[in-house]
Amino acid sequence: MMIFTLGQALTYTLSEIKRFPGPVLERQDIAPLLEKEELTKEEENLIFQQTGVSSLGIERLKEKYGNASKLLKFQDDFYGERKMWTEYEDPWCSRQNLVEPVNLVPMKKGDILISLGSQFLGFVIGHAALVVDPFLNRMIDISGYGYPSEICTISYYNYRPCFAVLSPLVSDDVKEEVVKFAVDHLQGIEYDITVGVFQDKNKIDKSQCAHLVWYAYQQFGIDLDYNGGRIVTPKELALSPLTEVVQVFGIDTSLFRE
Repeated sequence: MMIFTLGQALTYTLSEIKRFPGPVLERQDIAPLLEKEELTKEEENLIFQQTGVSSLGIERLKEKYGNASKLLKFQDDFYGERKMWTEYEDPWCSRQNLVEPVNLVPMKKGDILISLGSQFLGFVIGHAALVVDPFLNRMIDISGYGYPSEICTISYYNYRPCFAVLSPLVSDDVKEEVVKFAVDHLQGIEYDITVGVFQDKNKIDKSQCAHLVWYAYQQFGIDLDYNGGRIVTPKELALSPLTEVVQVFGIDTSLFRE
């Protein structure tokens, strides 16, 4: 049993350091594929299984760097030995972090970041955030009780042991509107994990991470809640047929459509 002192509850704690579990599939040489002008669906799927980067993520890497050679670094991340530590901000909430950072694909406005490394009272609840300015590396996030929603750095996700980058299947113009709404109206919202249980899901008096992201898109008629229930979770955002995966890390790639 974990016993919390006041100091542990209010500070970062380097406890429970352990090795990050790597992928199950054997590593393969993907370098020859990265020299090809065009990839087949099977080749794209192999790269996804070996790096966690989808065909959409490959396009973004080529757009930014002129080629896909950086995928080799993503593969190193995917198969490298990683250590984790657990961070406690209060007696109820904790999250796991990598000791060393990993690479993220180039972000775009309106992207959704999810992580499955956050826990509440020992239950894995995950985390979610909305990318609002990829050039300045900024997202809007609400992290827990006592931490109202704010714009902060995306770099936190470089240290997440299991995360996904998602792109909603809507136009860039709609994403621009969603981001503008979030920046203008969704900062300073108090956290409440019970949103949807004790208060109307369609109100924003209080919020939690996945609900904040869902609410921003919902204002423009886009319902990203996979099962349409009263509570929105990061997993439901990931499973939504209105999102597509850009990158996954530390999560079984077979769970995602590619």
